[in-house]
Amino acid sequence: MIETSSDAMVALYNLEAYAQNKYVMGNKLFEAMMCGIPIITNVATEIVNETQCGITVDYNDIEQIKEAIANLRDDPELRKRLGDNGRKAFLQKYNWAAMEQKLFKIYDSLLGKKTKQNPYL
Repeated sequence: MIETSSDAMVALYNLEAYAQNKYVMGNKLFEAMMCGIPIITNVATEIVNETQCGITVDYNDIEQIKEAIANLRDDPELRKRLGDNGRKAFLQKYNWAAMEQKLFKIYDSLLGKKTKQNPYL
């Protein structure tokens, strides 16, 4: 996987041209977290800020994007810290095993069923 040998990942989405991008929680974010590399992005900013796994930027601000790239390029300790934060968050909260349980609970509550995953219905 090429991502694992990268210093950072950039995932920028045009939120004005494509309305659905406003709701994107792109796979690239979770791939970066899984690989332990920082991300520069303009989506899922709440997760990025909460986990401190990357740098959020304005899609239309070229200077801000260049500055984010330069900051990560020039500061290996920052890259490591953000990457480690992302990896830790991925292992604790944003992995398939954790998300699977959440999905089971949502489906169970929608269906009104009692199951091993949701015995409280």
